Amino acid sequence: MKYLNYIVRRHDIKTDLTPNEQALLNAVFMMVCAKRPMTVMQLVELEKHGSQATLHRRMSKLIKDGYLTKVVDEQDNRVKYVTLTKKAWKFFMKVEEIMEAL
Repeated sequence: MKYLNYIVRRHDIKTDLTPNEQALLNAVFMMVCAKRPMTVMQLVELEKHGSQATLHRRMSKLIKDGYLTKVVDEQDNRVKYVTLTKKAWKFFMKVEEIMEAL
């Protein structure tokens, strides 16, 4: 039962993220992997993860904690993208390491 092993092993990942913050980080990760940058507006419109105010607060915490950063679009200063930091990539590399060990 690989999934059960994953559930047990995922606690090996030392993180200060809540499950809701991880879900939001996962959403950004999936967009980055699809080579589709995610705007701040797209992130706060992910209704299944909470209200816009809640999502904005979570995004701000992820930025403050060093998992995300905001980048201003070069063509349109009104558009801001969220991107993963090195800290976020290390988190996902650890998840991948656990998944491969299963």
